[in-house]
Amino acid sequence: MRLLPRPGPDGLAALVATPDELSSGERRSIALARVHLSPARLTVLDEAACHLDPAAEARAEAAFAARPGTSAVIAHCPASARRARRVLHLDGTDAELTVNRTVSEEN
Repeated sequence: MRLLPRPGPDGLAALVATPDELSSGERRSIALARVHLSPARLTVLDEAACHLDPAAEARAEAAFAARPGTSAVIAHCPASARRARRVLHLDGTDAELTVNRTVSEEN
């Protein structure tokens, strides 16, 4: 699963002198790739799609959906909960736990 696109003719072998040369989305993609490649069985992703364009967000979602282990995802965007088995919705005064029927029915 490719999490990062191939930037330019040198691909992932391209040299970057400083992180300042990268966009916020590129820095976020690199951070997500590092987490994805880690051996951790539990990942906590807090606003992981922040600064990602729609294509990069789709790549990250697909990569983490295929990753073994458990992910806890914290997000303001309801679309980030699409692949979740359980969703805890907090609105400041109430908490609601729901089971994503689509995902539950597939498993």
